[in-house]
Amino acid sequence: METSDITKRVGVGARLDRLPSSNLQRLFISQLGIGVWFDLFILFTGGPLALPIAKTLNVSKATATFYVAAFPFIGAFLGSIIYGILGDRYGRRITFLTSLLGFGVFSIISAFSANIYELGILRFVSYLSVGGEIAIVDTYVSEFITRKGRGNWLSWMYTLAWTSSPVGALLVYLFAPVNYVLPGWRWVLLISGIGGIAAWLYRFRLYESPRWLESHGKIKEADETMDKIEERVMKMNKITTLPPAEYVPYTTKEDKMPLSDLFKGEYKARTVMIWILQFLQGGMSFIIGTLAPLVLVAAGFTIIHSLLFTVVIDTGYVLGSLAASFVLDRYDRKAEIIVFALLLGLDGFAFSLIHIVGLILFFGTAYTFLDNFFNNSWHIYQAEIYPTRARTTGTGAAFSLSRIGTFIFLSTFVVLLDAYGAVPVFSINFMFGIIIAAVVFILGPKTTGKILELISK
Repeated sequence: METSDITKRVGVGARLDRLPSSNLQRLFISQLGIGVWFDLFILFTGGPLALPIAKTLNVSKATATFYVAAFPFIGAFLGSIIYGILGDRYGRRITFLTSLLGFGVFSIISAFSANIYELGILRFVSYLSVGGEIAIVDTYVSEFITRKGRGNWLSWMYTLAWTSSPVGALLVYLFAPVNYVLPGWRWVLLISGIGGIAAWLYRFRLYESPRWLESHGKIKEADETMDKIEERVMKMNKITTLPPAEYVPYTTKEDKMPLSDLFKGEYKARTVMIWILQFLQGGMSFIIGTLAPLVLVAAGFTIIHSLLFTVVIDTGYVLGSLAASFVLDRYDRKAEIIVFALLLGLDGFAFSLIHIVGLILFFGTAYTFLDNFFNNSWHIYQAEIYPTRARTTGTGAAFSLSRIGTFIFLSTFVVLLDAYGAVPVFSINFMFGIIIAAVVFILGPKTTGKILELISK
């Protein structure tokens, strides 16, 4: 591994960390956020779509939920691993462009599925394509945005992306009872696929990560990319000079880091911590979006009313992410994860006990609000704890466990909900929050405001 001489060249990490806020960051966040928008759209419409799909394809609600909302997460599990490895090997930009294109194409094809099994397979492939989207995007934000603002900027990106949840629920609510040439749920899938391709086109002007280029010895490309970025920032801000760059150690030829090395040295405790967090949060984060319609129907509400209530509950995702964008970098990231994991478990348990409409909406919306404080905290956290050479591999491997956890827990929770009601399901959810808080407290490092290159060596 060759270490650069600061007297000869300033590393791109130092140059990126001294950039002032500008419209370039806002454009960059919108280009990333629009792709995540459709990623979350397809994930969070799975539960609401299962009800009208069950009716149209003549299968039970449990069967539809399995093939539409649970089984595809196996594809997302594999996609997170595959695209995570590809992102470190071939670059961030080409990897997330490829994944988003595959998502768009297969989402369109899935709209014309003849039966529930064909639909399940096509959604599996769609999830496989988009599986690495979030891991790569989280990495990209952490590598591009300054150390003092990467948490808040990531929250702004997810605020944009999370508008997909209430919008998706609203589209399902509006389209579910209608049949314009095709059943309404097929139109929802078409919209997601066409939108995914549009987002793919919008992303084409994104730069490759200068940190990735530098770490792979592509010094000329890294410096040329940074020259373009700095020139655009100065032009947008109408300035002629930038602040001096603070020294940041860097390497120009990083060794490849195999997956097994995630369990060696300083990374062992971090990997155990983030893998446990991701496996369990896969059930926590999707439990409301997927099960709320079923809980409401079981409580005696009609399918249409349950979908309308879900629209209201899902607005909490946007509000929570928006609130997090103002405070995420002000407090310790590790402490935020611990606090919100516990609050999520407690709120979900309260939701399971309530049968009054107003309180159902209150605790349901509070859950989604808290969930996005929790989510935005660990999204940036998991990208901060690994070095550049293994950032998408590490985050992709961790996030894959979220996907498989979602598959396992949602499949199990649907059966438990049908047999025993909501209280046992959300009691398990509360236990998950306690476990996550404990492992992060014991094993998690502090990262907020620290130079990326110094968090991991």
